[in-house]
Amino acid sequence: MKRFTLRNGRVWLWCAWVCTAWLTVPNASSFLGGVANVVVAAGLAGLLSFLPRSWWKVSCIATVIALPFTLWWCGVAAAGGAGAEYDAAIAAMETNPSEAAGALKYVLNLPSFVVVAAAHMLFLALACAAAWPRKQGQPSPGREHQAVSVALLVSVALLALCALLIAHTTGGAPRAHGFFGAATVASPLGSAGEIAAAAIDAAVARQKDLDWQSRLSVLKRTAKPVYSRQEAHASKIVTTPVLAIFLVGESVRADGYGPSRRNRGAASRELTERIDSGLGAWLPTTCASSDGTHRAVPMLLTATPPEQEPQAAIAPTILGILKADGFRTAWLANNEAGPRARERGHDLYAGAFNVNPDAANGVALKNWKFDSDMVPTAKEFAGAVHQPTALIIHTQGNHIPYEWRYPHEFFPPEPAHLGADQLVELRYARALEYGAHVILEIAAILDSTSAPAFLIYVSDHGENLPSDHNGLMTHLGPRTSIAAGTVPAFVLWNKAMADSGRPAQVLPKLLSAKQIAHADVAKLFLILAGAEDGPLEPTSNPKIWGRVSVGDSYDAVPCSALQP
Repeated sequence: MKRFTLRNGRVWLWCAWVCTAWLTVPNASSFLGGVANVVVAAGLAGLLSFLPRSWWKVSCIATVIALPFTLWWCGVAAAGGAGAEYDAAIAAMETNPSEAAGALKYVLNLPSFVVVAAAHMLFLALACAAAWPRKQGQPSPGREHQAVSVALLVSVALLALCALLIAHTTGGAPRAHGFFGAATVASPLGSAGEIAAAAIDAAVARQKDLDWQSRLSVLKRTAKPVYSRQEAHASKIVTTPVLAIFLVGESVRADGYGPSRRNRGAASRELTERIDSGLGAWLPTTCASSDGTHRAVPMLLTATPPEQEPQAAIAPTILGILKADGFRTAWLANNEAGPRARERGHDLYAGAFNVNPDAANGVALKNWKFDSDMVPTAKEFAGAVHQPTALIIHTQGNHIPYEWRYPHEFFPPEPAHLGADQLVELRYARALEYGAHVILEIAAILDSTSAPAFLIYVSDHGENLPSDHNGLMTHLGPRTSIAAGTVPAFVLWNKAMADSGRPAQVLPKLLSAKQIAHADVAKLFLILAGAEDGPLEPTSNPKIWGRVSVGDSYDAVPCSALQP
């Protein structure tokens, strides 16, 4: 049996890094893009695998240490078709154990992830076995040194060529898609560099947007995020009793709710009939602030347009504004949107996730498994509505895995012999139907009070499904599709609110728009609550913090530019 040598051990390490590109190369936007992915992945792997002998074992150790990052990267690439970038890394850091477990369950059902992850670990094990054989041999340094030097030279030459070609095509402009263009993130090594560079850029940008005291706080910060949200100041004191509920959904595409879904189930039919009876209105298709929760929700709750995305961490939320205007306020969170979606000073915080920045990290206030479990707390807080009262209710909605979002006894057993894609579609539809059931339960709180009361529903972002046939899965993919970037929105109210005439006064201009923005929905909440005057002028050409094409960097782009 041939003994492992340093040379073939290097090849195993190279294979360990190159095999991950199998998750990105087939999803390249063009043939040349696929070739670039292969070249960059092979070149970066060569830089790490064909170092001088004294450094090669360090490469093996570093690869072992990086294994959690590499497996996470493989999960992102298997689910979305492209390597992870900064936004995906932030989303992963700000996730919670439940969501992480759900994502793990999801990717373990993807054959591509299982095969590539297993291959990476196998090749890595072979490389380590070659690096530390049981019996130390004395490999001939001559030929080995020559072969390793040639491999390293080829790797450097390929990467230099790619960098020069990208510099030529961009005319020397500041890079927008990575040092090697879109191919930069074709492997975990390239993604790691891009994430580090983007993190530095983000830190610099944050310092420019903060005042001097905030800059000092940033410089002194630890792993705990700095709370920098400004306190809202009263612009109008509201004294008339009113109940205002802002209901944030999760991963619901624009066609998830609406009159076309009347026959999906009993809850969807009842929701449509309620609106048909004059106790609500479907709003136009809504351009989400982003295609990821940790970006979209802070912008949504602060009515921040994507062009001003950094302000979402600083501006007061719509709930904070109502608190300053004299409302009792509660924030119920059955979902996590990260530290930028938190605010101090409210009367009640409740939920599986703590959005109170003054409370201890990780303290769960309620053990809510399903979104319906939130309703009793919301009802108790609303009470008889003797004074202005407002709530944010952030649901799990349709977050993957879809089958975790509803009690299975709520529906008949799943039909046998369904294909994998059909099962995904069925479970997504069932999560939507259960979501409609929860919405109606919250709407019953509106009906239980004699004071004017309303709720606004909007999802944080959409979702890609197998039936879209666009090569994308879920959301936060290599590009932002129409399905992931547009969401439904609607308003429900009780008879007292209808009799007040306020909806009829505020909504006409908004309802006539072809498409509206997340910020429009947030502003509508303030106007219906009486904190601002209407009617509301819809945003012209709404934008999303997303990317139109594979390889683009995240930016504020028009929703009208998104492709299916």
